[in-house]
Amino acid sequence: ALEIYERLAQSNPQAYEPYLAVSYNNLADLYFSTNRFSESEELYKLALEIYERLAQSNPQAYEPYLAVSYNNLADLYFSTNRFSESEELYKLALAINKRLAQSNPQAYEPVLATSYRSLADLYFSTNRFSESEELYKLALAINKRLAQSNPQVYEPVLAISYGSLANLYFNTQRFSESEAMHKQALEIRERLAQSNPQAYEPSLAISYGSLANLYYNTQRFSESESMHKQALEIRERLAQSNP
Repeated sequence: ALEIYERLAQSNPQAYEPYLAVSYNNLADLYFSTNRFSESEELYKLALEIYERLAQSNPQAYEPYLAVSYNNLADLYFSTNRFSESEELYKLALAINKRLAQSNPQAYEPVLATSYRSLADLYFSTNRFSESEELYKLALAINKRLAQSNPQVYEPVLAISYGSLANLYFNTQRFSESEAMHKQALEIRERLAQSNPQAYEPSLAISYGSLANLYYNTQRFSESESMHKQALEIRERLAQSNP
């Protein structure tokens, strides 16, 4: 597919460069997923080069794709511990997504929340906890609002947002705040798992396990035991159906 689009884009770049960029990106995604990082990087950069050029001439149409392209390359750098390069690209994606969310919040606030969380994850991984906390809170505020208007779609994302902040508080020994966040995530996942156990029981087990670890580290051993047992019960059942 890529070979065809490269040939078409040479003879008619205006018509086919957008398709060529998608093709570069798709193959880069595959290489990224199979840990062929240098090949993935090369193709992500080729896609990015096209989107930067397209976004200059038509920002309304191509800035969303440019933000995704920045984010893809940032994810690759984050996964390969090239944190400064990753941060730079996450910030470029975030700047675009902020602007897009201002003009069209309904379409782009979910993307903006993800952008905040990606940069927050990077800061968390590099022990920049105050910066990470600020961004996790911005993502959480958006996800709370989205989950109110559309709980079916956004409550799972909201639970992840609570969990991220809970982990940060745990790692900075703010245990009461961590517990509160873990409980919010747990409450959502228990509800989701009742209506759709196949989809949400794995996440519920993670939530039980996280809270169990917190209780263990704060010497609340009976509560920790109870949470571990609930996680174990789910995982035993999941392992029977899909060992």
